[in-house]
Amino acid sequence: TLPEIWVDNIRYCGDEKILKKCDSFLKQSMIDCNASLDIEGISAEYDFLGATWNHEKKTVELAKKNRLKLPETLPTTMTAHELEGLIGRLIFVAQIMQDPLVNHYWVLKWARRFFNGLNSGRISPDQVISIPSSAASSLSRWLEAAKRPHKVRFSNPGSSRATLFTDASLEGWGAVLVLADGAIHITGGKLTEQDHKQNINIAESFALQKALSSFSNLISSLSLSFLDILVDNTSVQFNVRRGMPRADDLASYVKNIWSTIFSLNISVTVNRVSTSMNPADSISRGKTLEFSKLQQALGDFKNNILPSNSRLGLVDKHTAVS
Repeated sequence: TLPEIWVDNIRYCGDEKILKKCDSFLKQSMIDCNASLDIEGISAEYDFLGATWNHEKKTVELAKKNRLKLPETLPTTMTAHELEGLIGRLIFVAQIMQDPLVNHYWVLKWARRFFNGLNSGRISPDQVISIPSSAASSLSRWLEAAKRPHKVRFSNPGSSRATLFTDASLEGWGAVLVLADGAIHITGGKLTEQDHKQNINIAESFALQKALSSFSNLISSLSLSFLDILVDNTSVQFNVRRGMPRADDLASYVKNIWSTIFSLNISVTVNRVSTSMNPADSISRGKTLEFSKLQQALGDFKNNILPSNSRLGLVDKHTAVS
C-alpha cells in the first residue's frame, strides 16, 4: 500500500525568476509522485495561515473568512464559550500584527478568570458574562485594530549585530554593549527602593529598560539590524520573549521594552548568561568592568550561536556611568 500524504498551504517567496523555478519544480514533482496539485500562481497578495499578505503594500491582515468570525461590535454580554473564542482569535491576530500581548495585559487578566473557571468546571460554557466598561473599552479597541491591515515592521537592513549584557542589584543597574567592531559601551546607575520595591525581578526589568533607552541613540545612529540581549534573570528572559509577564508589577516594564525595540527597527534575541559570567554584574554594583569575564562570556555565546568560532577583538570605549 502507498501512504497518502496531504499538504496544505505551502508558500514560496522571492523574485519572479525564483518563483517560476519553484513552480516548475513543483509541477515536475507532481508528475514524478503521481500527485494532484493546485497552484494559485505567482501573486503579490494571497491568503496564508489565516492571514492575507500583501507584498506590494507590505501589509498583513486577518483573512476574510476569519475576519467574518469576529463580531461587528462588542456585545455587552457573551457566553463564556463566546468570550473564549473571541479572545483566542484576538491572540491569533496579535501574532500576525506584531502586537505584544502585554499591550492587552489587563483585559487578558480579567478574561483569564473565566477561562480558569471553564477549565475547572466551575463555569459552564453557556454561562452569560457581563462585560464591564473597563474591559469593554480595551476589547473594543483590540477588536477594531484586529480588522485593519497592519504595516509589517522590518528590522534595519543588513547583518550588523551587537550584544547587550544587563544586570541589576538592589543598589544599582548596569549594561555592557559590545559592537561588531569590538567597541565596548558601558552605562549604569543607582537604584532606590522606590525603583525596585525590594523585588529583584523589577530591578532586572528596569535594568533592561534603562539599557535600551540609554543606548537607543547609539543603536539608531549605527542602524543595527540585530541585537542579542543577555540577562541572568529567567523572569526577564521569558517575560520579554513571550511579550507577556506573569506578574502585574512587571507589565509596564515589558511594554516599554518592546516599545523601544520596535522604535529602533531592530530584531532581538533574548538569552540567559549565568550570573557568574555576566560582565554587567560588576557595573550594577558600581565597580569597573571585568574585561576577562566579558571576553569569556562573549566568546562562549558567539561560539554557541554563530557559525564563526573566532572571538571579537575588543576595544574599550566607555560611555558615562551616571
